[in-house]
Amino acid sequence: MSLMGSPESPDDPGHRALGGLVVDDAIVVVENVERHMHEGRTPIQAALVGARELLGPIIAMTITLATVYAPIGFQGGLTGMLFREFAFTLASALLSRGSWPSRSRRS
Repeated sequence: MSLMGSPESPDDPGHRALGGLVVDDAIVVVENVERHMHEGRTPIQAALVGARELLGPIIAMTITLATVYAPIGFQGGLTGMLFREFAFTLASALLSRGSWPSRSRRS
């Protein structure tokens, strides 16, 4: 956001939306891990299997949301002016968030 000349604020709609998406993904992962634990796996096994099962859908959702939000920033007129920061902030944050799993596997 600072690259686009707007101040960073935790009250910004982009931060709130991204926070909601991250929490939503975390809830889905926790529920999946819990399901595997109830099936008799150890917590470590459940975490590995549960996270591995959801890796593809979460990456697909991240790419889909980013491709939906990015074009909103290119709209002209009042709509483009009102939503430009929100669209680009959310799209770039989603794409950077989606790259974290691949970064952690390399280290």
